Amino acid sequence: MNYFKEAVDLLPQTWQRIVYGTRAIARKQHVDDILTDHVGALIDGTHASKLYLDRYPDERVLASLLPLAEHVNEHLYPVAPTAGFRNRLLNDLMRQAHAQHERGNPSLWTEKRKEIIIGATITSVISAVGVLAYFMHILPFNRRPTSTG
Repeated sequence: MNYFKEAVDLLPQTWQRIVYGTRAIARKQHVDDILTDHVGALIDGTHASKLYLDRYPDERVLASLLPLAEHVNEHLYPVAPTAGFRNRLLNDLMRQAHAQHERGNPSLWTEKRKEIIIGATITSVISAVGVLAYFMHILPFNRRPTSTG
């Protein structure tokens, strides 16, 4: 499932590269870096959007995103869960883990033991063949001796 998510995440970058070339990717990364720096400054208590706008006047995207980041920073506050909530969450998770263990849900190793061993064996054989081929390539097997004179 992770591969599907990664493919979906790469799709916009690939499309941008096809349409605009590699400059679009570099520009997007540049804007992302500026926004990351700006958010870090906001967390530290420094409002530096004017500095970034003066430094990069050609970036129209920044003109809309920097004020948005400041607005979000002003209105959203970090929430720290109470000790009671953390204790209830821990107890619920532990109760679910114990119930799952009592039901006898097998682990991945016991469920897929045969497939894991077969995969490891095949990988080991392929590695051994590769090492053997490498040594056969660099060592003088079945080569005629070269004359030195």
